[in-house]
Amino acid sequence: QVAPTHAHHNTALRVLYGSNGGSTQELAQKTTLKAQELGFKVTLAPMNDFASGVFEAGTSSLFLCATYNGQPPDQSVAFMKFLHDTRSRHEMPLRGSSFAVFGCGNTQWAGTFQTVPITLDEGLEAVGCQRAVTRYEGDSAADLEQVFEQWLDVLWPALASSHGLPLERVKATESRLPLPAVEVLTDGTAPVQMSLDFEGGAQQVHLAVNRELVGAGGDRSVRHLEFDLPLGESYKAGDHLAVYPENDPELVAQLMGRLGLSEDVVVRLDFTPVFGSGDVRVVALKDWLRRAVDLSKGSGVSAIEYLASRATLGLEQITLAAITKADHAQRMQMPLLELLLKFPSVEVTLPEVLALLPQMKPRLYSVSSSPLALANRVSISVGVLRGTTQSGREHLGVCSNFLAALPVGARVWVNVRDTGSSFRLPPPPTPMILVGPGTGLAPLRGFLQELQHQRKSGISVGAVHLFFGCRTTADFLYEDELRAFEADGTLTKLHVAFSRTGDKRYVQHVIKEEAAALWPVLKDGHVFVCGDASRMA
Repeated sequence: QVAPTHAHHNTALRVLYGSNGGSTQELAQKTTLKAQELGFKVTLAPMNDFASGVFEAGTSSLFLCATYNGQPPDQSVAFMKFLHDTRSRHEMPLRGSSFAVFGCGNTQWAGTFQTVPITLDEGLEAVGCQRAVTRYEGDSAADLEQVFEQWLDVLWPALASSHGLPLERVKATESRLPLPAVEVLTDGTAPVQMSLDFEGGAQQVHLAVNRELVGAGGDRSVRHLEFDLPLGESYKAGDHLAVYPENDPELVAQLMGRLGLSEDVVVRLDFTPVFGSGDVRVVALKDWLRRAVDLSKGSGVSAIEYLASRATLGLEQITLAAITKADHAQRMQMPLLELLLKFPSVEVTLPEVLALLPQMKPRLYSVSSSPLALANRVSISVGVLRGTTQSGREHLGVCSNFLAALPVGARVWVNVRDTGSSFRLPPPPTPMILVGPGTGLAPLRGFLQELQHQRKSGISVGAVHLFFGCRTTADFLYEDELRAFEADGTLTKLHVAFSRTGDKRYVQHVIKEEAAALWPVLKDGHVFVCGDASRMA
């Protein structure tokens, strides 16, 4: 905390964020709240709001930025352009100000992990800004929140020192958690139809097709889904479809039961104390728990530590504390609901639970169609995630199971997103090698539909080899379509590797066998690889 003599110093501080899914913006809001507690006068805004690069000398700016397919998030594009142009002109307009960068990414995409935060950090220094602390790298495949807390722990002393503020490190007497203002309404107040922030940039569309792709005898599920697009909405082969899922109603009921609340309870919510801003909402609690928060996401170290502080049995305190050690929390992936059910002595209130639950984020799926073949619809291919965690819990992927259970005609919130990457079809004469095991086939199917349409229109296309990998014949997704592409010449050759049938073979083995045929393609062609980033890349 800042020494009492300087408690109201009102030092200007900018907290700027570049976020697409909302996670990075949420971290920026938490940073703002803490900065305000320390007496800073904070401006919280998207990075694009400061694309003019007007930073007063002697001021500090904190940047929290993600990477989207190696490209800047929408909220940071204009600022990154300003930085690039200014740097190319060898100008230094930010001289005299200071900065710190916290980067968000996912190491499963190793090739683009932290690409934009690195460019941002180097660019700010190049145009005259002074680095206050070293850039920190948050990894959403690990415990990002813990690294974020470490960054803040280093950041505040550095800022205090640069602005001449006496800062005192105070040992907390109890776990501190900013809580939303929550009022359970018992006067018969009717809830207002709930609207979430993302709805301004998304569309609610009808599900037109939902069918199983895995054949008889298969032990998994992959769904082919098609959505009717609103009039005027378009997409391109290679785009992403962001889907906004809902939690399983059974999980919602379990959590409300653990809190001793009836299923029809109505609440007034205000998250201003948590994020520094927000609207007051009157909602049915079950609707909020179903759509606004993620009941299946594993809890981070700080959340588990908080629960340990609320346990009334010593053994449960010790067990919860043990889970936070080493990488146990990351490996166990225990959601808040699972922890509350496993440790019944943990006494938490509804405001505490709402503060601890992570925000529901959209899931991104590669579009598996081309608008040339499916003009008024868009399709995705979704592997339904079901498995057992290290804690013994049956884990059901939130979005994949939500989609798998939807009846035709159901309405779903989605939006089309340009990937911002080079994963696009090259000009038609270009030869190509396509590699897509499992649902990695999805965007390549869209490419093939587009190539087929071009061929029918008289456009000459290059040689195309597709390497598809799966376990058994039951997992041969879109088999009839792929063989039809080969039969009509869209595909020069279809190569299939089965890893659980006969000889154990993967696509790399088949590629090696076809080396002679592929060498001419490699000279002038493009190679597209799509699949599980942790295994394929």
